[in-house]
Amino acid sequence: MLNNFSANMLKTFKKCPKKFELIYENNIKIPSKSQAAEQGKNIHSLINYYLQNKDISKFVEILTSTEKELWENFLTQKIQPNDTLHTEYPFNVKLGNFWLTGRIDAIIKKDNEYIIYDWKTGSIPENAKSDLQTAIYLYAINEILKDLNPYNHCILSFIYVNLKNKTTEVIQTDDFLIDGYKSKITGIVESVRDKKHRKKSTTSTCKNCDLKNLC
Repeated sequence: MLNNFSANMLKTFKKCPKKFELIYENNIKIPSKSQAAEQGKNIHSLINYYLQNKDISKFVEILTSTEKELWENFLTQKIQPNDTLHTEYPFNVKLGNFWLTGRIDAIIKKDNEYIIYDWKTGSIPENAKSDLQTAIYLYAINEILKDLNPYNHCILSFIYVNLKNKTTEVIQTDDFLIDGYKSKITGIVESVRDKKHRKKSTTSTCKNCDLKNLC
């Protein structure tokens, strides 16, 4: 039985339980050769080095024109390395009888405020506040902060940054929202573990699915 869940895993299940089964239980892998994915990886690495105060001059010189545009759009956010608490921050947080895992692009700390940043080179989730990535990241960091600062209330927020068009989506949290995220995540995991839900999607997304021939 699976005990560790990421946002991508649960989002895959919601989209198509059969695809979830093939990828995460049958371990079927299809390598991605997407140019957009490679550009996203390169920009994430560059931002990571920059926020760690490393010399990135040689990396910037070899960026493609598209990557340079994404990089310049990041710089307009005016995020400074000195404000950065963590980059590429991995977490593994328990919720009930399972664990939530993930890796956060950056955590910025300003006074008593902690800001989770997520760089998007594609698009921001349509309903960012209710998106599973938002739910898992905010729940996880809220739990970590409670352990670090048990007697101090911290302000916690999540900012998606679309590096293609410089738009942002800000989600500020409170205890009520966190409780809602907890219930939402738990409900989906319960569905994952209930084999009766293992039916493939019947939506038009099947036409473009890499695994459609295996269903």
